[in-house]
Amino acid sequence: MLILLTVPHATPPPRWIGKHPCDVTAETWAHILAEEFGESAMVLTATVHRDAKQGGADQNRPIGRGTIFRNTIDDLMSTTDLLLDIHSFPSRDSFGGDWDVVLLNPPEMCHARVAQRMPLRLEILQGALTRRGFHTTILRGNCENDIVVQARRTGTPAILVEMSERLDIAEAKNAVRAAFREWVFQTNSVEQEEEEDEEDNSSCTVL
Repeated sequence: MLILLTVPHATPPPRWIGKHPCDVTAETWAHILAEEFGESAMVLTATVHRDAKQGGADQNRPIGRGTIFRNTIDDLMSTTDLLLDIHSFPSRDSFGGDWDVVLLNPPEMCHARVAQRMPLRLEILQGALTRRGFHTTILRGNCENDIVVQARRTGTPAILVEMSERLDIAEAKNAVRAAFREWVFQTNSVEQEEEEDEEDNSSCTVL
């Protein structure tokens, strides 16, 4: 099982322009989660910044396709069982609320089997994080969330995770790791039961 953690916005541009030119804590969170998942996890961080005015290209947009970062992701899709696209945000009102974690769910332009199970995956993760005290919401993403959209189109389950930069990483990391551990376990258990039910139904003989 390969869990691929992508970090498209961690690299800062040459000049720090605006309030949020890069995702300050995203790469740290990606490595924390990779430690939890162990040898089955891999972290990929884009080395190209996203500020087009300074010569960059947003690696989480269609314009980023064809770069080394995106080509590496594409090459790994055939062996990837789960993709987590990790981001971070700076302010309380970034997503219209005082959130610790935001899970973005782009439109269902993906393999039917993946689309069918994504709401359940998201709800289980939201519940695991909420039970550990993290104010978590699920919001609708858009077609520009290109890494997740393209992964789903190949049939790979993929979620965009936004972590608040106000979180104290040292204080929160163990609880976040525990939430993701619970999520993977519960999701695997539920999906295994569904697959067994599907096999039982397909083996029934109609008289």
